[in-house]
Formats: sequence, C-alpha cells, structure tokens
Amino acid sequence: MTIVLVCAVRSDNQTIRQSDALVILDRASAVYDTIRTLSADFVQIVDNPLVGAVDTTRGRLYQQKPNRFAMRFSAPKGDRIVADGRWLWLYTPSTTPGQVIRTAIPSAGTTGPNLIAQFVERPRERYAARWLRADSLASASVVDVLALTPKDASVP
Repeated sequence: MTIVLVCAVRSDNQTIRQSDALVILDRASAVYDTIRTLSADFVQIVDNPLVGAVDTTRGRLYQQKPNRFAMRFSAPKGDRIVADGRWLWLYTPSTTPGQVIRTAIPSAGTTGPNLIAQFVERPRERYAARWLRADSLASASVVDVLALTPKDASVP
C-alpha cells in the first residue's frame, strides 16, 4: 500500500529531485512538531479491492496533541470519530444506526488517535518517500505531493 501525503511545507528549491523527498518529509515533520492543535477539512478515499469499491468521505478533523482527536463527517453526514484522551468512540449511523463503539486508547506503542503523527513522526524509519509532483491548493499555496510506502507491513 502506498499513501499519498501532501506537504504544505514547500521546498525553497523549485527544482525537486527524487532525493529531495526525504528532505521535504523531514521539514514536514519538524513543522508538525511545533503544532499543538489543528483543524482541517479532509477528503478520505478508501479503495477496497476485496469488495471492489471505492468509498469517499469528507468532513473536518480536529487534533489536540497528544491524544484528543475528532473527525466530523459531512459525507456521510452525522458520522463521528472522537478520541477523548482515554477512549476512542466510533459513531457511524450511516453504516450502523443506533450503535456506538468505544475502545480504549493504548497507553504505549502507538500514535493512538493521532492519525497525522503516524506519517510525520520518525518518517524515515517508517516509510520510503518518493516525490510525485508540485501541486496547488485553492488558497493558491504551492505544495509538494509525496508517495509514502511503508517499510514494514505492520505500518499503515
């Protein structure tokens, strides 16, 4: 599995080479280390070859380090994933109406509900990075797009 990561920490050098992918990832990691809270719109595309379908969800995510997190879905509307520091709560009425799933957040050995951290904390240990292209956002910001391939099958 390969993950595509969009790094808004644009390289100063306009000529990007493959060898620069890790440098860009290091810069993204350094910037992420300075962030304590964030919110962002998201689009999540899951291609599941087992069922032969692609599922696209949208919404807004919120993160407060180290262990508070929320995903509020606009599509499917009303779905929620919330980590309150101790528990991870899944409420997905679009697929399981009337059911709430609660699971303990592990105290060690994982980034827990900090989903972004799994890609930018110690990225050189976890991923092989490949620069794909420069792109732009609606805000006119120029960003680098990297492909991250896990070095270990247990890494997402």
